Amino acid sequence: MISETAGPVAHAREWLPGERLRWAGEIGLAGYDAKARREEDGPTKEASLILHGKKKRCAAWRYFEPLIAVEALTLWVLTDTGLHAARYDFGHTSVGDIAQSVKELFVPSARVRPKTTLARLTPLFVIGRAEIRDFGIAETPAGMRKTKPSLRMTLTDGSGLDFRFGLTGDARVYQRLLDLTHDR
Repeated sequence: MISETAGPVAHAREWLPGERLRWAGEIGLAGYDAKARREEDGPTKEASLILHGKKKRCAAWRYFEPLIAVEALTLWVLTDTGLHAARYDFGHTSVGDIAQSVKELFVPSARVRPKTTLARLTPLFVIGRAEIRDFGIAETPAGMRKTKPSLRMTLTDGSGLDFRFGLTGDARVYQRLLDLTHDR
């Protein structure tokens, strides 16, 4: 049977069962804003997690740094206690899943409804509510000449992280996240 991985909210509820969830989302590529980036950082890609603040000298850097080494999917979950981050471990496809896929190609009656599974998570860190000054909507660089909306988390030292879930340019998505953040 083919399995489909459940979404971020299902993972968050399983991972943090006693927490009140505000929102959950997935982020892939981490990058720098124009002020934090230097020439040796390499080419700018359209990132979905953006550091704003002075690189290596701000509070946001200690959360951002472990995410830039590997381009892997990260689960972010905001709860009443803070912002939790975990790396997905999707593991390996089983031989049974491959065999079922091949069978479905040649025998249409073999198609079955996919089984939803949860990936293993490796917790990375928690940014406590006491470290977070606020959340807001920001316009952040998205290439050479354009900007896109994002959800900005500002830490107590003024640095922070901008989140672009799904790289969407729709400001309404971030307004909804902001409303969920502030319990509206």
